[in-house]
Amino acid sequence: MFPSARLSKVVAPRSLLSARSSIPPASRALSTQPLRSTRNQSQSNGRPWSQNYRDPKDFNSVFYQASKFKARKDDRPLTVQRYYGLMDALAANELYDEALALIDDMDACGVAPDTRLYNLALKACANNPKRFRELIERIEKENVPWDGVTYSRMIHHRVRDGEIELALQDFHAMIKAGFSFPRHIAERFATSAAKADHPRLALDLMKVYEAGSQDKVQTAPWVETLSKSVELYYDEGIRTCLERLKKDEVSLDEGLTTELLLYSARVADLGLAESMLTHLEKLGVQLQEQHLAPFLEIYVKKDNLDGVFATFERMTNAGIKPTNRAAQCLAQGLTEKKSQATLLKVYDALESFKQSGKVIPTALLNAVLEGNLWCADKVDWWITLYDNLKSYNTSPNIRTFNALLHLCTITKDEPLSQRIYDDLMTRSADAAVSASSSAPKPRIKPDAFTYKYLSLTAVQQKSYEAAFHWLEETKSAGFVPTVENYVLLIRRCGWKNDNRWKPALEEMKAQGYHTMAVERFLRSKGILPGKDGQERQRRQSEGAEETVHKMDRPVYRRPRKGVREAKM
Repeated sequence: MFPSARLSKVVAPRSLLSARSSIPPASRALSTQPLRSTRNQSQSNGRPWSQNYRDPKDFNSVFYQASKFKARKDDRPLTVQRYYGLMDALAANELYDEALALIDDMDACGVAPDTRLYNLALKACANNPKRFRELIERIEKENVPWDGVTYSRMIHHRVRDGEIELALQDFHAMIKAGFSFPRHIAERFATSAAKADHPRLALDLMKVYEAGSQDKVQTAPWVETLSKSVELYYDEGIRTCLERLKKDEVSLDEGLTTELLLYSARVADLGLAESMLTHLEKLGVQLQEQHLAPFLEIYVKKDNLDGVFATFERMTNAGIKPTNRAAQCLAQGLTEKKSQATLLKVYDALESFKQSGKVIPTALLNAVLEGNLWCADKVDWWITLYDNLKSYNTSPNIRTFNALLHLCTITKDEPLSQRIYDDLMTRSADAAVSASSSAPKPRIKPDAFTYKYLSLTAVQQKSYEAAFHWLEETKSAGFVPTVENYVLLIRRCGWKNDNRWKPALEEMKAQGYHTMAVERFLRSKGILPGKDGQERQRRQSEGAEETVHKMDRPVYRRPRKGVREAKM
């Protein structure tokens, strides 16, 4: 930039002429180019010089004028104001190497860079972390005092690099030094903190800023904090952000509103769910299952069965077909409470639905049956429900029949399970016949769970011949029998000294199941050769009293922590 003959002998080796920059080569040797604009011409456009320097068209004239001032007699350096203009132009064009070279030139000419000039240099190095850190180290080494702009640029640099903790330290140092916090830095800091999974920090930053300033934070940081608070279940952040956005009359989008609906189901907040649903209706969103399913979970947690059935009725009236996943909360609630009085209220509500002719969603019927598993052998309400199933305004599916068969495994009622299976096959045949008609019925086919429950019910009977039948039916239907079916069948054969355990065990190995536990049981019974069987035969030959050991159960072992403490 400056002719080397006019520089002082102590000038640093790096200068604007030798610095690496993005300026074209034709623009670097500016001392021989003509002046493009005079002082009066540059002021005729109504802008200060520093703003004209930011224009690439006038940027070349900056170097020409600087070199002209440097070429004056007595080798007098540029004034601080000239350096301000040059550094402002370099900062506007992000020429960080040239900015550092200009500081070297100031040192060589005996002009001490002050805080304002270093702030402009930090702006030039904003997109180069390496140069930025070098400049910060130089500022600290020269003991240049920091002002609000320096702290702001430092915090912005920390936030952009994800150094939230260091940015927070600089923030406290800035407040302690008595400087005001700029709004754009507060917004960037809060947004970055929220994106980095720190919604509480973002909320505190916005509160501190608004408490010490008359200005208000814009909408974007509040929305970002609200979204992250919902994701991390931060209740205080959700309440505060919602109150602020409601005060500013900010309309949330459909996605964030749906997330708030799901959060309201988690905390069982009916008021929040109703307000979010009203907001969706104002947005003109067509209600779907995910918008009404949270109300089911809320009503189940509050033991409000009337609300549960009202929500199912609302879904049906809106043309929404509830899925088993949405109704699963009812089955879980009935299982967790284990209250026969609550279960009786559910059956009474189903009866009132039947008498009024209302449509009973299949998912609701399945949830009620699955919620009956814990007391299937104590009450027979589900049997009455199955007997009157044809009088209900509903269409049972395969999950309905599987739930009934699962209940039969608990009560060990093989005749009822056979009747349910026959009913299932009859409906399947009727659906196949009506497939070619104008109003076909939904076809129901047995699946793997159907055969599993039939086999489990049969193996618990005194005569377990049907268990082998259902095992073959499972394979004929194209399904793989479960490990539970094999284990129970082999153990039952072992207890009855039935040699059919051998092909069952071989088939279990062929399916790829682990057989260690069941083989240990067979050895304990003396059926399978091995160490456990030999020990049992020896005890019997000595006439010792026979003691039944369940060898298939894992032996209790003291935890390692307990062993270490015992040794100590």
